Amino acid sequence: SELEGNITMTDDSNDLSKQIRQVISRWSSAWSNRNIKEYFSYYHQQFVPPNAAKRREWERVRGVRLSKPKFIQIDIVGISISQKSDTTVTAMFEQHYRSDTYKDTVVKVLTFKQGAFLFGHGSSIL
Repeated sequence: SELEGNITMTDDSNDLSKQIRQVISRWSSAWSNRNIKEYFSYYHQQFVPPNAAKRREWERVRGVRLSKPKFIQIDIVGISISQKSDTTVTAMFEQHYRSDTYKDTVVKVLTFKQGAFLFGHGSSIL
């Protein structure tokens, strides 16, 4: 099935930047709304979970973490977009996470590949 986060590489950097910002906004909304199916739809089929975890196990653990809190609030601040090649773009931003059980702030880096929102290189720095 088509990913919710599909983007089209273009020579118009403003259009590309707008597409990526919209995808990040929809991803963070799915997370805040605890919409597990939509949240996972933003992760490319080739996504490699952190710490070399198996994808299925990562999804199971993430699903529990998404459904456990009574509320989740995600705020994204200061998105910086950098085109790395004709087919790869990175977005870096500050992510503020808050729920009834936990809160933190991290700097997140996400990688986009042509035609897909790929978190294969998503990482937190902080």
